[in-house]
Amino acid sequence: MRSNFGWGCAITSGTGFVIEAVGGLLHKGDLFFQLAHETMYLAFFVVGIIAIMEARGRMPDDSWRFAMSVGFFVEGVVFYGHGLEQEGIEQMLHFIMVMLSWFTALSYLIACIYPRKMLPHVMGAAGMFTKGMWFFIIAHIL
Repeated sequence: MRSNFGWGCAITSGTGFVIEAVGGLLHKGDLFFQLAHETMYLAFFVVGIIAIMEARGRMPDDSWRFAMSVGFFVEGVVFYGHGLEQEGIEQMLHFIMVMLSWFTALSYLIACIYPRKMLPHVMGAAGMFTKGMWFFIIAHIL
């Protein structure tokens, strides 16, 4: 199961990274024009690789959960930086995304500490679901 998750995560985030890089190259002549987006894609690409390696026995158990925690923390840092560039309602909307990202990161970190407890896993899944729904809300507002 972790192998499927890992491949899915690596392929989708790797594809996103390449799309951002090619788009930056075509639009501005700069491969890293969207460096913040590429950083988030890279973080989740690493999650996928770690999940694949864990499934093959090359990483300790629950490594993917720790990687997810780091990935969502990185995402929160990027959104925090982007939010500083905004004003008014847009800044508040980005701050909410930062808090959701860090909540999800904390949930997966707790899931590493207590791997047999259901609540941290539910909190992590709920955080991801809420973040996805928040993107729709932001898109409608902005």
